[in-house]
Amino acid sequence: MDKICSYVSSLLRDYGYAVVPGVGGFVANECPPRLDQTTGKVSKPVVEVTFNKDMVVDDGLLMQKYVTEAHLSYAAAKKVVERDSVRLMERLDAGEQIVIDNVGTLSKNLRGERRFTSSGATSSLAVWGLGEAHAPLLADLKRQVAAEERAARRREAVTTRRSTLWSYVQYAAACIAAVIVYLSFSEPIDNYGLNRYDNYASIVPANILMAVTEQPVAVEVIAEPTAPVAATAKPDVVESNEEKTQRAAISPSSTGRYCIIVASLVRGTDASSTVEAFVKQGFTGTFAIEGTERTRISVAAFDTMDEAVAALREITATTSCKDAWILKR
Repeated sequence: MDKICSYVSSLLRDYGYAVVPGVGGFVANECPPRLDQTTGKVSKPVVEVTFNKDMVVDDGLLMQKYVTEAHLSYAAAKKVVERDSVRLMERLDAGEQIVIDNVGTLSKNLRGERRFTSSGATSSLAVWGLGEAHAPLLADLKRQVAAEERAARRREAVTTRRSTLWSYVQYAAACIAAVIVYLSFSEPIDNYGLNRYDNYASIVPANILMAVTEQPVAVEVIAEPTAPVAATAKPDVVESNEEKTQRAAISPSSTGRYCIIVASLVRGTDASSTVEAFVKQGFTGTFAIEGTERTRISVAAFDTMDEAVAALREITATTSCKDAWILKR
């Protein structure tokens, strides 16, 4: 009984099929290589065995196997094949499962039909021991190429943005340098606003000057040297005691180099009314200084910076001239 099972396995390997008279035929089907769409692997060719219950006619190959392997005569081999086939059917009818090595299992179901379960695909001898092969899918190659192109575009975009940003930085640095050079070589601009006397200029505000130090500070304001305009006629004004004390402390003069400026007017504006207004406040030494673009009103002039700072501190503390500043001429 074991011989017939081993002979069936040998016939499948040699001829690709084997017929057991009265039982059925076993057929070895070659399966070509298959491509796994998920992993991209190409499987090796395999053999799958199937069973055909209608192949019951003896083709002589199984008897030939008995003759060559068991050294029996043809007549004796025929009797052995018939006997083993009958015993095989009896075992199937009794509900037993017949296991054929490397082929599968033969049995009967509840309806009495012969059923075969393959033991699985086996490697085909045609591959000569070769295994699986890896074949990249065209779709994967396309996705890889697309990903590389996107990465290249991103790198190019980053490079372009960096280049543009660097150009902006260079342009901004050039603009800042130009502004610094312009301010370094340009004349100071009066920072004036509309205050009590219509137009005051304050390059060195008194409150900042007083807060920095209580000692005289060397403050130099560059301006165009001009000859002072003669002060306008001063009407007789009745001065209070406080104004007299203030005027005496200031000691006004129109010839000093350090002038206390209380107003800055556009050139061409009549400065007489402004001079007269400060004279009425007690600054009898008020005079106008004509410049190239502006006319400045000074209430006093001193020969030294120390005297000018002391007078500026006193003027800003006792009068409404909070925006007074010092001009060196």
